[in-house]
Amino acid sequence: MSQESKQKPQVDSCTENERLTEYIAPPDQPGEYRITRHFRERLLERVPESYQATLPEKLIRQGTVKKLDGDATNDDYYGKPVAFTTVGPEQKPWTLVAGLRHEAYVNSDVLHRVITIYQGTPSKDKPVIERRGGD
Repeated sequence: MSQESKQKPQVDSCTENERLTEYIAPPDQPGEYRITRHFRERLLERVPESYQATLPEKLIRQGTVKKLDGDATNDDYYGKPVAFTTVGPEQKPWTLVAGLRHEAYVNSDVLHRVITIYQGTPSKDKPVIERRGGD
């Protein structure tokens, strides 16, 4: 992949009300995300120990991406939620939810946030994030 295609999208001309209202492809590099305490707890609780080190990276690098409805009160902090879904342990679907943050696209010192992980796929019938823990 060329160096030019790895550059972050140019979104610094957005106004406050336009921030990430248009879809911007999420990064596929795990190093562009910061895990939250809630994510760490869900990883340890839900993912078999033998997959805890590899499943999140696989989801970010290879998962199918879907935009999710966000909680507007937390979008500025967590970012606009997206789900990465792929087949994981035991050939079952797994989903990782990340928050895409405007600032992370324009400032390399800011990272997007990884919010939660669960077995299954995103559904409108079931909330994706049942509760949000602290950072």
